[in-house]
Amino acid sequence: MSERNDLRPRLVEALGNASKTHPCTCGSTTWSTCYHQGAPSNDERRATAVLEAVDSYIDEEKRKTVDMAALLRDAERIPALTAKVERAEEQTEQARRIAVELENQVAQLTSTDPWQRAVDGLNALVDAGVGFWIESDGHISNPTGSEHIEYDRETERWQLVHDEEA
Repeated sequence: MSERNDLRPRLVEALGNASKTHPCTCGSTTWSTCYHQGAPSNDERRATAVLEAVDSYIDEEKRKTVDMAALLRDAERIPALTAKVERAEEQTEQARRIAVELENQVAQLTSTDPWQRAVDGLNALVDAGVGFWIESDGHISNPTGSEHIEYDRETERWQLVHDEEA
């Protein structure tokens, strides 16, 4: 019933304006006095105006239907898109937690006592299964003696030295 009510004003307007939108072939807009043999009658011109109004209404309704179908397709995608957003938010939160943990680890590494860092370095050798001993001159050497840590008095730095094979 609502379609009929939507269409009614269009039809009234089309009939009221038919003399202007579909004038006689002679150009006259006074239909009651104009009649030419072989030309469309006033009723035919009115019918054409009404049919054009109906066609226009139908075309608009088709466009609305197409628009509604597109909206429905988009609405069907909402759950999947929502899930993607939720996963992205979870991944962002996980990345934030990892960043905080890394910052804490960096802070621990940079704020520890230098002696503790030296001990941590020796423990890293133990954890890696690298055997070593401390020689009588203070160098730290691997079991074969091909690699050792020695103090360079000139630079005042400890250095890793690789002995070249003879």
